[in-house]
Amino acid sequence: MSARIVIVSLFICLIRGLDGVAQQPNDEPQLMEFIASINQKLTKMEHQLTDKDVQIRNLETKLENHMAVNAKYVNDKEKEMQMKNLELDQLRQHVTSLTETLSETVTASRVLANRVSILEQTIIGDESSAESISARNSEVHGFFEVNDDPKQTRIQNDTIFSNMASEEVPSDDVVEDQTSETRQIRVVPSFPLAFHVELTNSMAVSQGTIVKYNNEALDDGDGYKISDGIYTVSETGTYVITWTTLSGFRSYIQTFLVVNGVKRGASFSDAQEIHDVHQASSVVVLRLNQGDHVFIQIGHTTTNTMYSDISYSARPTFSGWKLF
Repeated sequence: MSARIVIVSLFICLIRGLDGVAQQPNDEPQLMEFIASINQKLTKMEHQLTDKDVQIRNLETKLENHMAVNAKYVNDKEKEMQMKNLELDQLRQHVTSLTETLSETVTASRVLANRVSILEQTIIGDESSAESISARNSEVHGFFEVNDDPKQTRIQNDTIFSNMASEEVPSDDVVEDQTSETRQIRVVPSFPLAFHVELTNSMAVSQGTIVKYNNEALDDGDGYKISDGIYTVSETGTYVITWTTLSGFRSYIQTFLVVNGVKRGASFSDAQEIHDVHQASSVVVLRLNQGDHVFIQIGHTTTNTMYSDISYSARPTFSGWKLF
């Protein structure tokens, strides 16, 4: 708009100049000089307008480039937020799984505590009944002692069977309860058995490697050997075996619970899609015999290291205890 005003003003000045020249016909050189000056100014203005157009186009190009860069940045941030949300969902699922496992473990512990209490009460109650049973067995044994007189022996036998027939026969419920109590007494372990070992430093591994946990925190029964990573069962019974595995950044590792060369449990720790340490735990309840060899073995893995970081209290562990 300002350029147009300038051009109009120059045009007006040109007309006035022509009027003045018309009044003075002998000043033709001055008129030509004036026209040439006007042409120079118009040419200069055209160049300035051209430069302004170029500057405007450059500014528009820079603005478009800047908007494109910002759009790409926003798009990348949206993708990053989606990945973070996905990782958060996975962590929530993992926490839910751990919570369920913990709840099941607490429930199993309560059941075990109740069974131990029942066993203690049964043992205390049977101490008195054992004395009466022993006395009765002695009495019966006395009736069936060998006698030189066959007639006297027959009389004694008739007497014992008559006395036994006159006694009250217990009901089926009583017999079943007594049998159940007797069975419970048989499964009481002679002494507690438990072990807990840790891997305090990262360990080089490959598929088929037996994990050698180097820190023996607990070993009641002296069954675990640090030198080979194998736990040898010292008493037949039902055991709970649990182990925890860690996978490092952008990797996964699979482990197996092996008993006498046979896989009895598995665990899979996967941190391939996250830049973080991932933990996986497994629990197995199984029947073990005296002399069985139990150990943790590496399966498929993308890393050659069993991860352990004591600074963050992140340690692979291997534990077990006898239930009954």
